[in-house]
Amino acid sequence: RRHSGGSTNYVGLHKAILDMCVQNKVPEDELPVLYIASDGEFDTMGSDFSSSRSYDYKTGTYKYNGISAEMQWDTLHEQIVQMYVKRGYRKIPLIVYHNLNSTANGVQVDKNYKGVILLSGRSESVLKYVLYGEAAEVATQTIMVDGKEEKIKTSSITPYEIFLKAMDDDKYATVEDIVRGSAEGICAHVV
Repeated sequence: RRHSGGSTNYVGLHKAILDMCVQNKVPEDELPVLYIASDGEFDTMGSDFSSSRSYDYKTGTYKYNGISAEMQWDTLHEQIVQMYVKRGYRKIPLIVYHNLNSTANGVQVDKNYKGVILLSGRSESVLKYVLYGEAAEVATQTIMVDGKEEKIKTSSITPYEIFLKAMDDDKYATVEDIVRGSAEGICAHVV
């Protein structure tokens, strides 16, 4: 049980998808939902992003080779979105990150980021949230690409909306009743 030192070529996946979509002139409205099932680790998934960033396991830090200080702050997900824009797409596909390793918590976006679903665990019951996100309306937002503002379209769904949908499940009704009926500590403020 030894770590090989290798990692998923996540950027290569998107490069291949984009190459195929551009070559086959796939319209924006026909871009597929991208379901990414992984161990949740994003440490080296982006190491070949323009050969600009790599992770040094000895020091536990990233090395940036010729990348701007501004791009160093972009998450890998933000860089992937920029790849789509640079290839001519202004509608970004819904991307689902399903972390199958509950001990790792590599997160690429915050709770309000549109067009992304964050799932965790090994239960097939979480897959229904992909369909829920796919049915969401389209939202417009502005992002920065190479120092220029670009308008893009994506699903309006956010990780927080998926969380609320999951917590609204009937199986949690008993817990909700207990919390609402309690006057102790922080439960006293639940309405």
